Amino acid sequence: MNNQTLFNELGELVQQPLIWLAAQHSVGGGNGRSNNSHRLLRILSETDKELTAGAIAEILDIRPASVTALINKLATDSLVVRVKDGNDARVVKVKITTTGRQQLQDVDDSRQGFQESLFSVLNDNERLQLAESLHKLNTHVASEEFTEQLTKNMDKHRKMMFEHLTKARGHQNDHMRRGLSQLKRQIDRETFDKHEGHWPWWP
Repeated sequence: MNNQTLFNELGELVQQPLIWLAAQHSVGGGNGRSNNSHRLLRILSETDKELTAGAIAEILDIRPASVTALINKLATDSLVVRVKDGNDARVVKVKITTTGRQQLQDVDDSRQGFQESLFSVLNDNERLQLAESLHKLNTHVASEEFTEQLTKNMDKHRKMMFEHLTKARGHQNDHMRRGLSQLKRQIDRETFDKHEGHWPWWP
């Protein structure tokens, strides 16, 4: 099999409508939900923490006004509820509901079912080989050597487009790392306050 055939097969796969829809469903959470809505539900579910609007704004890196609209929408759909802080009634936090957790579970079940159907034509050895090959290819494409090789002869318009896409991807990754870091700091801070500064189990 020559390189052109391999590239054509890869391109055909990623342009399949079902693959595209599955990718959109994975990012947005299905049911037309925005990426931020899905991310907030996921964070609330996996950390099992109640978050203030300010913390949500920092984690998702969005404006306070956008946070308010986001919370209002999710609350209207009974996916989150507002609760008063146990130590300060002036502080309002957001908590995921059973309905919100169920929606996330439905998304996960749907994703898992799609993945099982997609790869059902491959046996275990074929899946392992495909995973290893795709990982190797991804590593190669992301390498500085490959990037330099492919961009050195680009015209300025294609290079500008490439740089824009690269920055957008990097911003997305940095954004997620900042969000997780901020969430961890908040959890540690709240736990510290709760135990009045005593960390007998702290390494």
